Amino acid sequence: MTALAPPTIDVALGDLTAGMCQAIARETTIACDVETSGLDWFKDEIGTFQVYLPMHRAVMVVRTEPGREPERLVG
Repeated sequence: MTALAPPTIDVALGDLTAGMCQAIARETTIACDVETSGLDWFKDEIGTFQVYLPMHRAVMVVRTEPGREPERLVG
């Protein structure tokens, strides 16, 4: 049995990079997950946001500045 290579994970601090946005735009299917500072998705801050791109890699956006909206992530 052949061992699978570990997935490559890109980490972005604060927001998606332009290159990450371009990779996401090329995909037809993505999976995403959000971790917030509490249980109320409407008022709590995003802590991390993860995106899996089957033809590319996994991307994790880590919030570094509470209160600052990640422009590319919400755009």
